[in-house]
Amino acid sequence: MIRIVYMCGYHSKTDLYGRRSEIKTFTHISSVIPEIFQKLVNYQLYILPKRVFDLSKPFLLRISTSECSMPEGAPVSVVSFSHLGYDSDQISEVTYNTVKKLADDGLLRALYVLDTEPTVSLDEWMIETPIPGGKTLPRIIYLLDQLAPIDGFDPRQVISEIFDRIVASNIGGGQIVHLFPEFQHTAERAKREELTTVVYARGCHPEETLRLYEEEQSRFDADIEVPYDWFHRYQRTYDHADHVFYLCDYVRETFIERGFSEDCLFKVGPLTVDPNVYRPSRSKSTEFTVLAVSNMTPLKGTRYLLDAWDLIDIDEAQLVLCGGISDDVQAELGPRIEQDASINHLGHVDDIAEQYRQASVFVHPSLTEGFGKVYPEAMASEVPVIATENGPTEFIDDAGFIVPIRDPKAIAEKLRYLHDNPDEAQHMGERGRTIVEANSWEGFSQRVFDGHKTILKNLQ
Repeated sequence: MIRIVYMCGYHSKTDLYGRRSEIKTFTHISSVIPEIFQKLVNYQLYILPKRVFDLSKPFLLRISTSECSMPEGAPVSVVSFSHLGYDSDQISEVTYNTVKKLADDGLLRALYVLDTEPTVSLDEWMIETPIPGGKTLPRIIYLLDQLAPIDGFDPRQVISEIFDRIVASNIGGGQIVHLFPEFQHTAERAKREELTTVVYARGCHPEETLRLYEEEQSRFDADIEVPYDWFHRYQRTYDHADHVFYLCDYVRETFIERGFSEDCLFKVGPLTVDPNVYRPSRSKSTEFTVLAVSNMTPLKGTRYLLDAWDLIDIDEAQLVLCGGISDDVQAELGPRIEQDASINHLGHVDDIAEQYRQASVFVHPSLTEGFGKVYPEAMASEVPVIATENGPTEFIDDAGFIVPIRDPKAIAEKLRYLHDNPDEAQHMGERGRTIVEANSWEGFSQRVFDGHKTILKNLQ
C-alpha cells in the first residue's frame, strides 16, 4: 500500500506588510516518488518495469520541508503547473498575470506552482511549490525516460499527476480554487471541501477535442494516437467546474453546446505579447515566405497546409515550419516534408521572433485552438494571418483571413491572394499590430480579477 506521510504543524506569522498569515509546515517522508509511480500503476495509468523504480531510488530517498503561507481571509487559491518566471514556460506569463491583480488587491490566498524564478515580483509567502526541489523531480523523471524509455509513458503526465495529487492533499480554506483542466484530483478535493471551482480553459471542451481526433482517424484511417488519458482527466475536472474562464468565442460555444450555462462562463481573453519583442522587419527577403509555428500534432492541421502548398505554384516561395512534430504526424507527413525542397522544417527555434520578421504570411490551420499566442506574435510582427474558424476569429478580425477547417483549397486561395496583392498584405499586417498594441496583460489581469469579484459577490 502506498503512503505519503506529512508531519504537520501550524503557527502564525506577520509579514513585512503587517499581514497575519497561517503557516502550515509539512515534512515529506521519502521514497515518495517510487511510491507514487506504484500508485499510478495501481490506477492502471502506466505499466512501469522494476528498473524505473530501482533507478529512481538513489535520487529520491530524501526528507524535505517546505513552508506554505496562506493570508488570513484571502479567498482565491490558484493552481498552475508552471515554472513561474521561466521564459520558455508556455503558461508562466498567463499564470503570473492571472494572479497579479488578485495579489495586489488582497484576494490571493495561495499560488501553487512547480517552481519559480527569483525574478518573479510576487511576495514569497504567496507562492507554494508542493513538489520538493521544484524542477529537480521533473528533470529526474525525464532523465529516467531517456535512459529507459517505455512505450506509452508520458513524463509530463506523470509529473502533472504527482503535482496534482500533492496539491489536492493540501488545498483547503478560502472560497475559490482557480486551476487548469489537468488537475482533476484538486478539483475533486475542492468540491469535497465545498469550495467554488474555476477552471481556466486553454482550449475547447474536451468532448469537442475528442470528436475532432476521432474524425481525423476515420477520415484517413491513420494511426493517430488519441490522448484518451488527458481527455478523461480534463473531462473529470470540468465535471466539477462551477465556472469556466475562456479566451475566445469559439471555446465558449463548445461549452454551451454541452450544457454549460452562460452565467458560469467568463471571457478573459485575449492574450497578448510584448510588441517590443515581436516587431516588424524593414528588410525582408524578396522570397515569398509562408510561416507556420506549432507543435505539430494531428489537430494542428499540418496535413491541410501541406495539401494547400501542393495546390499553389509560386516561384521563389518557401514554407517554413517551426516546432516539434509528434511521432504519429512524423510517420505520416515526415517523408512529404523531407522530400519537398521548398519546405524547411526548422524544429525548435530559440529566436522565433526573427522567423516572424522574415515571414510574408503566417498560416495556422489548426482544427481547434483556444488562443494560441502565435496569433498575436505574428500580428505584432505585422504579418498577415490565415487562420481557421475554430479559434479566436474575433481577435484576428481584419488582420488576415479566416478559412474553414480542413480546407486546403481555401488556404491556397488566400496564399495566392496575399502573394499577388502585397499592398493589401502590408495593410493587414499593420492592422494586426494595431490590434495587439490595443491589448495588454493588464487588461487580461483585470478581466480575471473582475470574474472572481463577480463570483465572490454571487457567493455572498
